[in-house]
Amino acid sequence: LFQRGAFDIQATQLTAGILPFFMAGAFAFSAQTIVSRGYYALQNTLFPAIFSTICVLASLPMIYGLMKLMGIKGVALGLSLSVILSSLLLFECWNRKARNMQKKEVYYFFFKLIPISLVLGGILQVILVGLRQIFDAGTLGGNLIICIITGLAFSVLLPLFGVLLRITEISILYDKIFRRILPWQKEKAENPK
Repeated sequence: LFQRGAFDIQATQLTAGILPFFMAGAFAFSAQTIVSRGYYALQNTLFPAIFSTICVLASLPMIYGLMKLMGIKGVALGLSLSVILSSLLLFECWNRKARNMQKKEVYYFFFKLIPISLVLGGILQVILVGLRQIFDAGTLGGNLIICIITGLAFSVLLPLFGVLLRITEISILYDKIFRRILPWQKEKAENPK
């Protein structure tokens, strides 16, 4: 999809090798933003900024060590581990400050999502490998078809997992999406009986 101009096949392969290591920390980048907003609501913008900066500086030796061990992939892994640790510690500080009694539920939900994500990722990987046997992954058209089918598979499997494992947040998300894009769902939301 991205091989255009100076971004050649070597750049694509390098990016593809790094991406999984960054994706491992994607949830933590989001979590850090959400937890920081709790501090912002109390008009405390300084603590999360200083705390995150200290965490990044403290993780530089780890990032450097992983870079020496794994190359550029180590940098991505180090950054992901750094933001995971930073988000966890920032959340714990928030729990103490706000005396959050529901932190156990947050951790339970998080640990419930880990195996689901691994299983879902494994299924999607199998689908991806199968699609690469059918469609030419060397062309833009083939890659677009692979992306669309894989995305549709994810869109079907995620709510299925949500229903099977009783994760109401997934059902709520899909319900809100359907209300916005399907006209008859909009009418139901506007005129509840």
